[in-house]
Amino acid sequence: MVATTRVPRWVAAKSALLERISSGEWPAGERLPAEPELALALGVSRATLREALRALAEEGYIQRKPGAGTRVASRGILPASLDNNVGVADIIRAMGMLPGTSSLEYHIAAAPDDVAVDLALGDRRRVAVIERVRTADGNPVVFSTHYYPPDANWDDGKLLAGFDGESLYTLLEDRAGIQIRYSTATIRPARADSALAARLATSEGALLMHFRQIDFDVRGRAVILSSEYYRSDAFEFTIFRRGPKAPPQAGR
Repeated sequence: MVATTRVPRWVAAKSALLERISSGEWPAGERLPAEPELALALGVSRATLREALRALAEEGYIQRKPGAGTRVASRGILPASLDNNVGVADIIRAMGMLPGTSSLEYHIAAAPDDVAVDLALGDRRRVAVIERVRTADGNPVVFSTHYYPPDANWDDGKLLAGFDGESLYTLLEDRAGIQIRYSTATIRPARADSALAARLATSEGALLMHFRQIDFDVRGRAVILSSEYYRSDAFEFTIFRRGPKAPPQAGR
């Protein structure tokens, strides 16, 4: 018999609610339906619904006030869950803000040593590089540098024709047939140097969060390496943590 792991009902309910928020069906400031109506629509108990709502409130997606109901959050800080590999634009859009790109640069370059190792380039040291500044309601919040293994499409720029600065994952899948299966990421604090400060409209020495992520395709090949600097005053990240396992019972 093969053991299977079932997703808790409150997690599934949370995902269903978050999808409505992310899609814009429930924009920032929108009041959610009453709990009995929501529970019926999701096919869960009110206790299960409350657990899902509690998690969304802790992650900053909704605000719950006694007597005022539950509303989609509209604060300036952009929350994100580290267990979900979603794009910056999706996070910004979920908060009712308009994602954008203030600058987008593309070029071919020699890969830095660490990039060449992590992308397993071997002697093929040329990579495509995309640098861009992402904005929320026109304010710069993330500076990203993405490295890609060499490909004929990259060399002549055809793959980026008409690129609007939105999801690179969508672009890779639609135009190059590359599907991302999983990712690994390292997060460290960083300070803005003069170049980063200028790009992110912040002061030199300001605290940033640095994400270094490697994305792998369905065959397990490293296909994207991203170095991203997030303004720490614009984002907060949450982690879903399960409780410790119950200690085994003593044998009789």
